[in-house]
Amino acid sequence: MKQSVRLMVLQKILRPIVRFMLEAGHSIQDFIEVLKLVYVQEARDIMAEEGKKVNPSRLVMTTGVHRLEVNRLLEVDKPDPSPKGNMLYRIIGQWEQKKRFQDKNGKPKVLTYKGPDSQFVKLLQSISLCLIPGTVLFELERRGIVEKTPKGLKLISTIQRHGLDSAEKYDTLGDDVHDIMTALQENIERPQEKRDPGESGNLHLRTEYDNVYVESLADIRAWLVREGKKFHQRAREYIAKHDRDVVDRDGEAGG
Repeated sequence: MKQSVRLMVLQKILRPIVRFMLEAGHSIQDFIEVLKLVYVQEARDIMAEEGKKVNPSRLVMTTGVHRLEVNRLLEVDKPDPSPKGNMLYRIIGQWEQKKRFQDKNGKPKVLTYKGPDSQFVKLLQSISLCLIPGTVLFELERRGIVEKTPKGLKLISTIQRHGLDSAEKYDTLGDDVHDIMTALQENIERPQEKRDPGESGNLHLRTEYDNVYVESLADIRAWLVREGKKFHQRAREYIAKHDRDVVDRDGEAGG
């Protein structure tokens, strides 16, 4: 892609981002500070992915950020912690999809949760040995995802966006923007004719109508939410059959 085209695309991408900053009262100085940090982070990550040695001099040459600034940003840069919501998604996914945690109808079991050998502890251990059962249980209860019953712990709600706090919702927004841009860039740079036989690109469809009756908008949005949830339920059931956390079989995982 020509540089002029990239800059034109960048201007369009930045419009909602700048509006997001302005509505929160952030100045251009705030934006520039974050931008410099991200430039250094991304340049560092690209060098590491390419097997190149990462040092301040190379970062200065690649980013155009002043050396003193690069050194300062490297000092304050900390690895982004995994959003709390992501781990909860994994726990609920295991509970919903793994047979040992399902009843005879394929629904999530009511799990015992008291003691180190409880079914709930086994569920957490199937994901990570570092999870603290009491802490996870507290978080699941706080979000209204589980409830304690006389028979054990019952899954009453999958974690939806409303189950995330404000910081996690904005983190999810960042993930969504990143994923959309990555998917579209892959489609543009590797069109179908350049792919191996049987290799698909990324799904990117857009349906747009601009003369819809205003009285119908609420019904249309409700229909999209309802059908979208059904699709993602089918997607979870299908993809779970190919996930090592759910189905343990030979082969390379981590994709």
